[in-house]
Amino acid sequence: MEQSDQLLAAILDIGEAMLEAGGEVSRVEKTLTLLCRAYGYTQINAYATRYSIIVTVTDGSRRVVTQTRRPTRWSTDMHRIEELNALSRQLCANTASPEEIAAALERISRTPTYPRWMIFLVYLVAPLSLSLFFGGQLRDALASSLCGAVIWAMEQLGQYLQVKKLVHCFFCAITAGLSTFFVVRIFPSLQLDKVIIGDIMLLVPGLALTTSLRDIINGDEMTGLLGFFDAILRAVIIAFGVALPTLLGGVL
Repeated sequence: MEQSDQLLAAILDIGEAMLEAGGEVSRVEKTLTLLCRAYGYTQINAYATRYSIIVTVTDGSRRVVTQTRRPTRWSTDMHRIEELNALSRQLCANTASPEEIAAALERISRTPTYPRWMIFLVYLVAPLSLSLFFGGQLRDALASSLCGAVIWAMEQLGQYLQVKKLVHCFFCAITAGLSTFFVVRIFPSLQLDKVIIGDIMLLVPGLALTTSLRDIINGDEMTGLLGFFDAILRAVIIAFGVALPTLLGGVL
């Protein structure tokens, strides 16, 4: 009985890791179903949304078991999803113990991600190129790149302090607005709109919006709508946070 519960918990660990890495809910549900079937469970019911995973199965002793998970962090890591898919296929072909599954998940979680210097470079190059793309001069693009470095520092601080997502988003937007406002005040020849457009694009939740539409198209309307409204709310927060310093500066 205890072994059955541990196995189901290990299977849910895989589903939770996939969801937190940005996997589609339909993919998570299918993976959980296939894994439960491989381990001999019957009457399998796996249900996943962006914020919850529920699995109910019947084990070999005809006991009905239900376990749930509530993911608390999300990202988009396609390499990690691919590794989790490979692990799932391997377990469907050759089952392993809960301890072995935990060890495999630990190994996957330690997979190196992009180094900080590379992310910092993106925060420098992306605003520069986007500012030029939207009609800015070279001096505007360089100023936008400088503000991008400040936004990167705020991003790192928020992650270190583990600030809630929406609050983190708001402070990053405020940082973008403040840094741009002060740079333009110091160098009046800069075009405010051309400087700020590159920095805004660092914060726009385009990927989250695309992912939510993908979920809706796949038939996961609940998850898709939750993601869609989350992306819209973040966009509104970004717009307000970026505009606030400039509006207050104009009043003062």
